[in-house]
Amino acid sequence: MAVVRQVAPPTLPSAVAAEAGPANVQVNFKVRQQSADALADAAIARGVSQKVLVCQALEAFGVRVSSADLTERPIPKRRGASAARR
Repeated sequence: MAVVRQVAPPTLPSAVAAEAGPANVQVNFKVRQQSADALADAAIARGVSQKVLVCQALEAFGVRVSSADLTERPIPKRRGASAARR
């Protein structure tokens, strides 16, 4: 004979809504090697990431840019032509 157990219904943890801020998205474009090296060199010379440098340039041309994109300073992944000469 089978024994039937009463099982409590599964419960889910209470949902806590995280504060939603603006979403981060990736912007990707291709340029020639010479332009990529010049961008990397200019960012290094100014002590900012390539993203910050591009966002500063966009803002200078009147594009509305988030203040977070103008101040964030991740370690540059690409070192440009100046790194190859070291």
